Amino acid sequence: MKNLLIISFLFLSFTLTAQVKSDLTTAVSNENTIKELQLKISILVSELIRLEARIQTLEIEVSELKNNSVNKKDPASLLKLRTLWETLTKGMTEKEVKKILGDPEKITKSELISPKFKYTVWDYEYFNHAHDGRCTFLDGKLDSWTSP
Repeated sequence: MKNLLIISFLFLSFTLTAQVKSDLTTAVSNENTIKELQLKISILVSELIRLEARIQTLEIEVSELKNNSVNKKDPASLLKLRTLWETLTKGMTEKEVKKILGDPEKITKSELISPKFKYTVWDYEYFNHAHDGRCTFLDGKLDSWTSP
């Protein structure tokens, strides 16, 4: 009887030890999975923050474009149009002017006196040519303009 009790106790001990080892292996595996998931979540949160900042920047740009947009066929837009032209300053880049006035209808490139001095003329057509505007760039910088 005593031997049977010892054998049962040993069997139970081995079974419990095996179960504990199995549980520990599962726990370690689960812990690794949790760490991997936490890392992935951290990466996704970082990307979400980056994308939200980009969206905010784009919304501002769209808003600026909407505010600067003018119906080129509607004479009622002339006041807003003149206000945009008044923001131009000598030395602005073509990109800066384009951001304010939009794309010109016509671009003419030429060389002044020698190939050393290059100028570009942008023509803007408004209201069936009743009020046109022109920008002249010398070496890529705004040199002069005629507002509508």
